Amino acid sequence: IEQINSWVQHNCLQLNRDKTDIIVFGTRKERQSGSAYRDSLAFITKSQVRNLGAILDPDLNFYSHIKSVTSSAHYHLKNIKRVRGLMYEQDLERLTYAFISSRLDYWSSATSAYSGRCS
Repeated sequence: IEQINSWVQHNCLQLNRDKTDIIVFGTRKERQSGSAYRDSLAFITKSQVRNLGAILDPDLNFYSHIKSVTSSAHYHLKNIKRVRGLMYEQDLERLTYAFISSRLDYWSSATSAYSGRCS
């Protein structure tokens, strides 16, 4: 954790220990082999963490993330369906396109490299 904290500070960021979750990636055997060491350091690992809007699990299978995204999309598309009688068809198409493209473009904007240095 101290190495991570040093890296964060070097990159002009700040680590909030109260909001920091720890997850261990790897096979089940690999994760279990280091659990005694992590327990001795009083680190509590999580079975899922959220990073830049993505839900990650130790196996990196993204089942939880896909379930969350599809559930949210279904909710919002259902709400768009409710207002379809109140809008022109062209405006409804624009609204639907804007919603879908905003979801698809999220990762490209969230993970794009920041070229500037911190001030």
